[in-house]
Amino acid sequence: KVLVDWDGETFEAAVFTELLEAVGENAELAGRFVTDYYAGSGALVVNHFGKGTVYYYGSAFTEEAVRVFLDRLGVASPYDNVVTLPECCEIAVRKKEDRRFVFLLNYSKEEAVCILHSEVTDVYSGETVSGEVILEGYGTRVLELR
Repeated sequence: KVLVDWDGETFEAAVFTELLEAVGENAELAGRFVTDYYAGSGALVVNHFGKGTVYYYGSAFTEEAVRVFLDRLGVASPYDNVVTLPECCEIAVRKKEDRRFVFLLNYSKEEAVCILHSEVTDVYSGETVSGEVILEGYGTRVLELR
């Protein structure tokens, strides 16, 4: 196994490995290989460019590596502060001008309990809702964030 360390979090590199260097004043070596003859070599370069940040990873992604990246970059559950959903449900978000809409979809034939962490407007009813919301089997809900 070839392992990568990204600030104390270790995960497996798969299929191939590229030995990377940080080049340029805005680039930094954020992760290193920690096993075999790769040990100490660069595995992940972060480059800050304009208003953005670019990550270059020197291997193929495993499920474990994807989980680490999504968690570290804060995109694994970007709406955790808005709603907590059971596994049978999906969230989709749409934006129109200054308005954001959250679509809750229940893929189970059983009802599902969703927890809203702030007040939102139920687009179907026009009511303000928060806390526990029940989605009937195969039900949907469209909510406007405030």
